[in-house]
Amino acid sequence: PDETTPPASLLEALARTIPIADIDELWLFPPRRVGAADSTVVVVAAFDDDPARRRVLTARFSVTRGAKGQPVLQQDLAEHGAAPADRIPRLVDGVLRRLDEPADAAPVHLRVGGSEERWAQAVAGLDG
Repeated sequence: PDETTPPASLLEALARTIPIADIDELWLFPPRRVGAADSTVVVVAAFDDDPARRRVLTARFSVTRGAKGQPVLQQDLAEHGAAPADRIPRLVDGVLRRLDEPADAAPVHLRVGGSEERWAQAVAGLDG
């Protein structure tokens, strides 16, 4: 969320919590200042036992300054249920409309499809 925590680092932290093979799509929202922390939200559409549905999760990352000004990353992961796979993008769009966020607050959408190769490309693309 700040210059010391690039988006790729957040996705690497996410991959330590959710297996890449489980991730179909994700939406990485721009960082926002929340109190003394920079906060970034990632919405994850993860594969479900039912191939037509996806589990919907959110990962919230907060970066604060610890001792000696070092960044401290905290992650909170929550699962919200499941929905038909084709409805997930509309759910994300609906959240944006309800928040009445400016156009530059639109998330970066990444399609992973459970592929390690696509994941690596997405992470590399965020760093570039």
